[in-house]
Amino acid sequence: MKSYIKYLLLSGLTLILTVFLLNLGFVGTDLFAGKNLKIGSLFYSTITNENWLAFFGSFISGFAAFLLFFSNQKSLEHEKNKVKYENKMKKFENEKNIIFEYLSRLEINKIYSFLNDFQKIFCEDNTDKNELKYKCKKAISTYLSRREKLVELLNLIQLKLDVKTTLRENTNFALDKKQVYDNLINLRKLFEVLLEEVHSKIEKIERFSISEKEEINEIISILFDIKINKNKILDIVKDNKNLGLEKIINKEEKEEENKDEKIDNFNEIFEIYLKYTSNSIVEYFSILEKSELDKLN
Repeated sequence: MKSYIKYLLLSGLTLILTVFLLNLGFVGTDLFAGKNLKIGSLFYSTITNENWLAFFGSFISGFAAFLLFFSNQKSLEHEKNKVKYENKMKKFENEKNIIFEYLSRLEINKIYSFLNDFQKIFCEDNTDKNELKYKCKKAISTYLSRREKLVELLNLIQLKLDVKTTLRENTNFALDKKQVYDNLINLRKLFEVLLEEVHSKIEKIERFSISEKEEINEIISILFDIKINKNKILDIVKDNKNLGLEKIINKEEKEEENKDEKIDNFNEIFEIYLKYTSNSIVEYFSILEKSELDKLN
């Protein structure tokens, strides 16, 4: 309250002093022009200089118009920047949607579901070999169709990722666009390693005549034995040493000798890389959005 009263008193004194000095200027010009003045004119000029008053009036009017124009220009510039910011946010949102659609296509359960049909067929208590052959043939046909559709969708979303996003461009941001793009590509490579492993198993099943019980047992063994070559995975994730995936991949060798160099903890590795990739995407867009917000402010 005291500071507010002090501010009012200071503003009032400044105004009075300004008026006094302005009037003193008028008095000076009147004396210079040889006009008769009274002593009180020091505080209030009775003989005003119309030219000076007209000048100050015009100046104040012009200055007020300039301030209004300047204010409008600033406001207009701010609105333009705001529109640019909103358009950028829409663009980022579109890119995010494409990227997360891409991630949604890399759902490994879709690959395992290819095997489910075969597991159900060969795990049933079914002694009719002809019926078993028919069901297996039908399941293979269904699998090939589903696999073709999945690959087609992957290629389509890959095209959208390349064409409708700017991830392939390099930048000076703390988190490189190219790195985010490479993470997404590596995730697809991991997905395709599993897809090829499942495909090779179904090709093996297709070669069986399914005429003997031993063959059926071997098929069941093939269906439930999903292991991935560790070197294929290491080659894909070799640039991501900070994730510690090599340690996870090699942990089985510490427990027992792994002669065929295959691992059965692929799901764990894929989930770690998926989480890492998702976090890098969130961080990347956070940097972009903050940068655009700083420009607006």
